[in-house]
Amino acid sequence: TRPYTNVMKTRAENAIVAAQHIISEIKKFGVDILEAETKLHEALAAFDIENFAAAENIARLATEKAEAMRTMHREALDTIATTWDSLNGAKHFGADVKEPELLIGRARELIKKHDYRGSLTHAQKASELLREAKLSVQTRSAKNVIDEATQALEKVRKLDIDVSEVENQLVAAKE
Repeated sequence: TRPYTNVMKTRAENAIVAAQHIISEIKKFGVDILEAETKLHEALAAFDIENFAAAENIARLATEKAEAMRTMHREALDTIATTWDSLNGAKHFGADVKEPELLIGRARELIKKHDYRGSLTHAQKASELLREAKLSVQTRSAKNVIDEATQALEKVRKLDIDVSEVENQLVAAKE
């Protein structure tokens, strides 16, 4: 049984070292990984009492938790950045961006508080509202073009020019 114990000990040590490394790397980016650090301490405690199987499993869980937080942090930052760019573009086209702007502000506050899930949720909602606002602007713009075309068509019709094909296309565009 001793060689088996040595193998288990080595596997536990390797898992702990890997968890320590990934946690250390992720902390450099300011990501809150308290839950992963707590699991790492639990793994070390299990190792100290020679419960190597538990130490290995808990260390792997610590690594998973740290990586999950890093992923969520990165996704929140990326979503905030792309949504902010989209918001500026929507402003340019005259879209109402008040609510998305507030949501992005809240997402930024939450990420500073290490609430990555909340931050991501707010940024995604802002992005969704921006898509709706852009669609509304595009719809209004299309309606304006159709109205202008209808007015121009009326003028052309007064010149006794056959505009039936254009009228058909205009009717289809209105739908």
